[in-house]
Amino acid sequence: MTFPPETRLAMGFTLALVFACLLGILWRQDRRGLALRDWSLACLLIALGAPLRILPEAWPDWLRIAASNALLVQAFACFWAGARHFRERPPHPAGRFAGLATWLALLPWVIGSTSQRVSLVSAAVGLYALLTAREFIQGMRAGRLPSYPLLAAIFAAFGAVSFGRSVLAFAIGFDPVPHTALPAARWNDYLAVAMLACFAGMVVMLVAITREQAERLSTARLTAARDRADAASHNKTRFLARMSHELRTPLNAVYGMAQVLARDQSLGPVQREQARLLVEAGSHLLAIVNDALDLARVEAGRLDLAPEPVALPEALQATLALVAAAAAAKRQDLRFETETPLPAMVVADPLRLRQIAMNLLGNATKFTPPGGRITLSAGWEAGELRLIVTDTGPGLPAGVLADLFGDFVQGPRQTDGVEGSGLGLAICAALARAMGGTLRHAPGPEGVGASFTLALPAPELPREPGRPLRLLVVDDVLVNRKVARALLEPAGHSVEEAADGQSALAALQAGPLPDAVLMDVQMQPLDGLAATRMLRALGGEAARLPVIALTGSVDPAEQAACRAAGMDGHLSKPIERVALLAELARVTLAQGAAARSLHGEPAILRSSP
Repeated sequence: MTFPPETRLAMGFTLALVFACLLGILWRQDRRGLALRDWSLACLLIALGAPLRILPEAWPDWLRIAASNALLVQAFACFWAGARHFRERPPHPAGRFAGLATWLALLPWVIGSTSQRVSLVSAAVGLYALLTAREFIQGMRAGRLPSYPLLAAIFAAFGAVSFGRSVLAFAIGFDPVPHTALPAARWNDYLAVAMLACFAGMVVMLVAITREQAERLSTARLTAARDRADAASHNKTRFLARMSHELRTPLNAVYGMAQVLARDQSLGPVQREQARLLVEAGSHLLAIVNDALDLARVEAGRLDLAPEPVALPEALQATLALVAAAAAAKRQDLRFETETPLPAMVVADPLRLRQIAMNLLGNATKFTPPGGRITLSAGWEAGELRLIVTDTGPGLPAGVLADLFGDFVQGPRQTDGVEGSGLGLAICAALARAMGGTLRHAPGPEGVGASFTLALPAPELPREPGRPLRLLVVDDVLVNRKVARALLEPAGHSVEEAADGQSALAALQAGPLPDAVLMDVQMQPLDGLAATRMLRALGGEAARLPVIALTGSVDPAEQAACRAAGMDGHLSKPIERVALLAELARVTLAQGAAARSLHGEPAILRSSP
């Protein structure tokens, strides 16, 4: 079965016009796509040239023959130019119009022969098709898109069929269809149908590859934007981490000495109260520094935890004290109850624990009416801490419970003059999950108010070392060494000092080993990390000597570097006395420091230079 030439021409005209409109619409969506512009123009030229071929013989030959074939040749020149633009290689004007110029130059010699005209036009069209296929083959090497191979194959097939048609037309020839400029031959019918199918396939694949490139560019832009945002966030985090370190170094002296003064029994009651207020102010300033750095980490999508020894009863009482003034202003009854005896020291993230407890207590104070009651109940069992905050406020309706811990969820607990972002409970729930725990809601007693239960793993620690320890403090800042001595000696421990890593190694090699080393990280000329690695390389008991890092940084990467260097613990400046003693108890028990004391070592180390 064959299609009459007029039928094939009508099908080609319809396809070309539809594809021209489709590609034109895509180009209008993004006028920077010059490839779409050229491909749309190519289809339009084919559609315009098709009707000219079936004009009666009464029409002049230049219109029926010259113009229609010129449009066809220029159409495939546009396909090639579009492929060049698609690969961001603008076509040379000579290449764009070379085929058209050749056709017009040879037209006087071929206008009288249908076979010669078909041979010349088919050769020009086939050459442009093969050049277009070559562009897509080169594109496969530069940056592969899924449609590249099939598109290159279709253009190559079209070019091969066109060249075959050119050879057959020149060698065999055929008679024209009466009263038209169309050739007539059975082999030409088959080739024309094949070329029509290739034309439809190539335009469909051009649309497909355009969408693939658009998706790839969109993904690349999103990735670049994300990388820029990550870089900006990283730079901000680095700046805040540096600022945090610079603030912590002088704050260590202020906060540490304030703790010493607060415990100095030689001071009068007024002076001790002033020192206590100084400790509270230092603690608050430390929290501000931590929050500034924590904010950058949350924005960067990195929520890091820093478990350390926590004096649990004192921490809970201190948290209650922070909301006591707000509760007193509303004449609320603020209570603290213990369900079971609490251990003196546990391992937890104190900042996150306080953040959750403060948020829950703050909400309770905010939404409980004047004269109401707020209770913080604490219990500990089998390594799990349980905190329950109960209030006598309006409670929460069932309609908001399903999304209670979602972002920006606000229920009718909002009262006159009380506003909130709706993020507090979502942050609490996220922190609880990050710490390996849960946060649950339940109605208050007898259905009045609300009750939130926080359950977290919190292993118990001994409060202080069970015996006096011999300690070596290594820090290149004299004030920091004096702070450590002032915190440790009243607890019965003996302290020696070293001003840098080299001095510390010399002391450790020259004399008997201490029970533990408190090692600053950033020192010159030998820092704490390098000194610890060299200490571990000595072998023997030195390789097992407990080393606690003292650093002004809370960056998790630095903590990981400390562990990688062989350090056993980590404390951030400014140093809290309770946390310091608890960490010493942990590392000395873990390393079997008591066994070393049976070897008859002297009580105090020699001073290091």
